[in-house]
Amino acid sequence: MDDNDIFPEFFTHFEFSLKITRIINNLVLPSTLKFKMEFIAMDEIEEEDIDHAFTKMRYWIDNIANKSVVFCHDNEVAVQMFIDTEKSIPRIGNTLMITADEPDDQHLAAIFQAKLQALSGDVLAFGPVEVRSDNQLGVSFTFVGDSSSVLPSMPEWVGERTYFDSPWWDRDDASTIDTIPAEDADLSIKPQWAFSLDFLIQKEKQQSGVIIRPQFNPTIIDGGKVK
Repeated sequence: MDDNDIFPEFFTHFEFSLKITRIINNLVLPSTLKFKMEFIAMDEIEEEDIDHAFTKMRYWIDNIANKSVVFCHDNEVAVQMFIDTEKSIPRIGNTLMITADEPDDQHLAAIFQAKLQALSGDVLAFGPVEVRSDNQLGVSFTFVGDSSSVLPSMPEWVGERTYFDSPWWDRDDASTIDTIPAEDADLSIKPQWAFSLDFLIQKEKQQSGVIIRPQFNPTIIDGGKVK
């Protein structure tokens, strides 16, 4: 009998659900997604730090990602439908989430693993992600691996000239999009929709009950990627 026979392994999961509207090709697909994400807390992390990490993750899920409209950067139908490209403003009040590939369950599993990992910082480490949607007739998908292996880097995603060093899914902020800066844009001035969620750790703001959604006001929108 070895140690594995005496000490069983325990797996901790973070579960949540949200409603989104996906645009896949020319299909508008209202979806309810249920996520089950395996995670561990890193060594020597205080309980307070774990609470702060979950506060930020839950806020982003419930108040930003929930009820968003999600489509791939090169989906021209969705871009024309939801973005006034001449004025560079959205046509709707919902949050827009722009993804690197078609937002099927598999791709969203990698996107959400990356985003929650970024929001949790060095406090949590996420493993396999199971996604179940009401569009798949009871079939679920599990992503096992590191999201960085399947998601593009910032130069691949936007180009060499950017506001940030990493894509929105790898940033500890409220973002769900990236945009190409105008030629005369000051790159030191970050877009308003990329606001920090660190305010949530302050008690007085936790109790304010104010819901903030990212303001979408880019200078140039090209699906978030240089073609």
